[in-house]
Amino acid sequence: MARWLTIPGPARHTQHLSEPERPVAGIDAGSEDPREDSDGLGALLASIADDVHHHATAARNGVIADFAGRAMHARRHLSRHLLAATLAAIKEARKAALALISRNAAMELAGRKKAAIGAFGTGPRRGNKGLKPNGTAPTPRPIF
Repeated sequence: MARWLTIPGPARHTQHLSEPERPVAGIDAGSEDPREDSDGLGALLASIADDVHHHATAARNGVIADFAGRAMHARRHLSRHLLAATLAAIKEARKAALALISRNAAMELAGRKKAAIGAFGTGPRRGNKGLKPNGTAPTPRPIF
């Protein structure tokens, strides 16, 4: 076995043979991809979430830096008997500011997602043909 491993030979990596692609019924047959709308909406919602996340992260970093500066200033310029209470107040104010940023980010995300879903859903829908506007199926008519 050691001899087979040490002597040079043909390339040791395996080549993946590509199988001929088989046409998928519906997509290659000329009709539209049924996943197209959901993939587009999913990508839009993901980009919205990413944008809101980046803005919230920047705001959090700014708040943390601001309150770190306040704490450092308090440590340098306040006496010992005032420092503990001041640092506790700064800590609570920072906690409230971060909670406010999180709440605003959640509200922003929910609002933007709702608007995107509403705007994306105004086009022709494929999956609910024959449904009433409230999403229920119509009552069947008698055949005779």
